[in-house]
Amino acid sequence: MRGMRIKVSYIPIYLKCQRMFRLLAVGHEYEVDVGLLLHLAQKEWGLRYPRILKEFDGSETSELEKLLLKALAGVKHDISHIHSVFRDVEKEDFEQVFQNLEKRIPEISCNLVLVDARSIFPVQTDVFLSSKEISGVVDKIVIIDGSYAPSLIKTHHPPSIGVWKADRLQATAYAMLLEDEMDIRIEKAQIEYVSCGIARDFPVKTADRRNVINCLEDMKATLEQERDNRNEKMCGGCPLRKICKWDDY
Repeated sequence: MRGMRIKVSYIPIYLKCQRMFRLLAVGHEYEVDVGLLLHLAQKEWGLRYPRILKEFDGSETSELEKLLLKALAGVKHDISHIHSVFRDVEKEDFEQVFQNLEKRIPEISCNLVLVDARSIFPVQTDVFLSSKEISGVVDKIVIIDGSYAPSLIKTHHPPSIGVWKADRLQATAYAMLLEDEMDIRIEKAQIEYVSCGIARDFPVKTADRRNVINCLEDMKATLEQERDNRNEKMCGGCPLRKICKWDDY
């Protein structure tokens, strides 16, 4: 495992369950289920929010709901061309995914109407960044307060205030990579919680930078020692549960 470059996207996974992180890092893949399909489709829909807001005239929330529904229909049409996993999905599961997403439209519209479209409009999307030790693809680079900032799309709900620790550390790692790439100081990052239409930016703090470095060291040690701790609270809905051999440890 020595010399392996760690993916930034593994940071929140490691913080949830070391076993899940190690299995993914050595090449295992998530089991395809409705949960994974829902995540992929929601993310594609969220990537279209900036265009929706650009088209929205700011009048009625009902108009925004219509635009969201139109964009969702576009995702439904395009998704199999974007993610090949959808080509082999049973029709019933496919329809279930988009029915579930459609139910989210009222909540999304109520929150999205409050979002400044400029804060989520991408300068670039799917930007690959790397260093000798870590690498990853940041969902977006946006402009916040006149400066570049990494923006991550998340399909889970946010906390009542701020952003989740795991999301913050992942975004901070991208900020650090972006600084090396662009030779500038990144002061802010952003998380877009697209399942409810909320975007929250936050300052990239010194403490978070330090925590990212410590977390990466722990992740490398986990891979090198080939041992880990399983978070049993995650087992029930874990997409790797069929290959997780806890009894071997």
